Amino acid sequence: MGIEAFILTLVITIPTYFLSKWVLEKFDLAPIHKRKKMAVFSAAVLSPLIFVAVLSLWLTFTTI
Repeated sequence: MGIEAFILTLVITIPTYFLSKWVLEKFDLAPIHKRKKMAVFSAAVLSPLIFVAVLSLWLTFTTI
């Protein structure tokens, strides 16, 4: 795994953080003092999963 994977994961993490923060605020899913921590945690968990999903889709469609 090269440096590109880490850079792409970081690029995915930034909008994922803001999206999860917005969802937590919009639907009032967490107390106010825990929203930032939950947004960071969800971004840290979801970003690698999104990266693997995009990579899998890309490999699937390019090898057909």
